[in-house]
Amino acid sequence: MFTPTHSPASFFSRNWVFDLHTAAVDIQKFSTMMILDALNRHFAQLPDAPTDSDGNRQMTALLVVDEAHKILGFQHPALSEIIRLSRSKGGAAILISQSPSDYVREGVNFLENIGLIASYQTNATPGAVRRVFGESFPVEKLGKGICAVRVSGQPVQKIKVWG
Repeated sequence: MFTPTHSPASFFSRNWVFDLHTAAVDIQKFSTMMILDALNRHFAQLPDAPTDSDGNRQMTALLVVDEAHKILGFQHPALSEIIRLSRSKGGAAILISQSPSDYVREGVNFLENIGLIASYQTNATPGAVRRVFGESFPVEKLGKGICAVRVSGQPVQKIKVWG
């Protein structure tokens, strides 16, 4: 674990899945913080990713975090820096959690940097839903297979995903 076998460029050019769900909480926290710190430093050293003729930036890395409420609870600054600053480098992050209320943290306002937010039916508090979606939206009343989606600068829409 402490002897690197890859350079940062080599490590982050590969696909990795880290399953920490059976690890002790301290190991989960330590491992997560090390990976986020390394990814944040890696992004900082990269040049801006190229864009096509329409201004779309090439994606160079995708960070997917399932059960994001655990990592959000660590309040580690590297995660919000990755979300805020990695876009120009071609980075993207997907945070998956059970409730919009998981994204409500004092002093951390990374939601303004998230371009796409989606939610299925939830019992989250209206305040959490309003904070995440930027307006009151009845996510508790969404039907099976219907998703509430907010894209930056646009009103929330209902989208049928299946069924």
